[in-house]
Amino acid sequence: MTIAQKIFKATFDFLVYLTQLTGWSYTEINVLVWYFLIPASWAILLDRVLGVSFFKTTFGLIAFKVLSSVDLSVFADWLFMRSARFLNSFRGAGSDYVMTSVIVCVLIPLAVYALLLWFALMRSLFSLVVELPAKPGNRL
Repeated sequence: MTIAQKIFKATFDFLVYLTQLTGWSYTEINVLVWYFLIPASWAILLDRVLGVSFFKTTFGLIAFKVLSSVDLSVFADWLFMRSARFLNSFRGAGSDYVMTSVIVCVLIPLAVYALLLWFALMRSLFSLVVELPAKPGNRL
């Protein structure tokens, strides 16, 4: 089993575990995680980096509107199939569904998290340095 297959299987198994925990279908869990939870966490981190509340608020309102106006089961099945079609479209470039899924659904999100967390950390460290009061008599 390749590394990509192991990552894919571990991710699949985790999503199946979530279905057992919540009672939702696999497609519902998949769509909620990749289209709502992960982007929501990015919006929160982006707001933290920028020192605003715009992205999490906007995303929350859009997510609420979408999720409250659709039948989750029908919507998730439709979006899951569209996503699978997109992932399968890379076959022409020599990538299979498993490899493309790992790249698009695991590696790219992890890279986005790494960047956002790094910028959030740098902002926090910078704010510590700027907010520390200087000792009397010290020149900066």
